[in-house]
Amino acid sequence: MKIKIVTSRDLSRFTSRHVRNFIGSIANKDDKDFLMHHGKGLSSVIYTKPFRNSFEIIFTKTDNKSIDVILNIREILLGDIKFYGEKIKSLTEDWSDYNPVPVKGLFIYKTLTPFILATNNTEFKILFNVAQKKDKSDFIRFISRRILSSIDYQIKEYIGKNIKLALDLDIKVIDNNNLCFKNIYYKEKILPAINFKFICNYKLPEFVGYKIGLGYGRIQEIYLT
Repeated sequence: MKIKIVTSRDLSRFTSRHVRNFIGSIANKDDKDFLMHHGKGLSSVIYTKPFRNSFEIIFTKTDNKSIDVILNIREILLGDIKFYGEKIKSLTEDWSDYNPVPVKGLFIYKTLTPFILATNNTEFKILFNVAQKKDKSDFIRFISRRILSSIDYQIKEYIGKNIKLALDLDIKVIDNNNLCFKNIYYKEKILPAINFKFICNYKLPEFVGYKIGLGYGRIQEIYLT
């Protein structure tokens, strides 16, 4: 389930954290803990980075609490509310479920927001070793494992099934010679991330990797011309 908010002006200077803070500032007191999520595990709400003049709030669970919160936020947003001074032009809803379960097929993706590769020292060391090699096979396998781990975790958190998917996940990075890191600053830590295009033998969730609650690792299916 998601709400899409559209304004009259370009919002690309804002981040997903701006969106999260904005929603937290206007939410009802009883909904704040759900919307802001400071505990362990994945947040039930994903805040997307604004593109052009719009952004989305995605609710990953279909339960009574999520439905109550989305209806409350919808009512507030339909009032006289501005997003950091920008007037809200329109609001649309999509009540389809967020589905983290992969489906077999052949799909081409690009990252809309950086895919975070590592968050702890063990992963940093592995990532450093595989990224130094001229042959990028180990690096791509590292990315594949990170995606698969993210899917397993989402299924556990959002669907309630504690299983490990033994997928024959196959990822082919398009132009893998240009896999360049960019740094993400998160809570005074620097996290390595990349933007890339890839072919995958499964339809993947819309978000993969770390920090998806803040919109990182958002992927979009594309068609190459």
